[in-house]
Amino acid sequence: MKKEGDFFSFIGPSAFACNQNAVDKLGRFWNLSSELLPIYLEDNIPLFIVNVIDCVIVLDRKKIQFDYYDDGTRSNRIIKYAFHCHRFHESTVFKIPEKADTLILTYEGIRAPEDEFITCYKQSGLQGLKFELLFSDE
Repeated sequence: MKKEGDFFSFIGPSAFACNQNAVDKLGRFWNLSSELLPIYLEDNIPLFIVNVIDCVIVLDRKKIQFDYYDDGTRSNRIIKYAFHCHRFHESTVFKIPEKADTLILTYEGIRAPEDEFITCYKQSGLQGLKFELLFSDE
């Protein structure tokens, strides 16, 4: 029997859906950065679309690296990220203008662990999110 997850990515890469359990455990993070839009499945099961609207200008344009096409033109695909970490603010769930339609970001190691989304998610017992390390300042 397959365990049911708490998060669903059928919305697209710039938003996701979750169940009430996820809202109860992590909703405080989305209250700062997102709008929660209720939807109902056929069996009247409530889900919530988490639409992250907090868009922060934190990319370090001098240090990021873009991909290039064969003809030498720069693409918009970033292959190495770099951030101005001092620009991160209260919300630990956010987007960046350059990738607002394809990425939802979070950070860790800057605030107290209980104030960071990724730590609270890992401790919550919830299932269904995947995290990819894009940048480390170490």
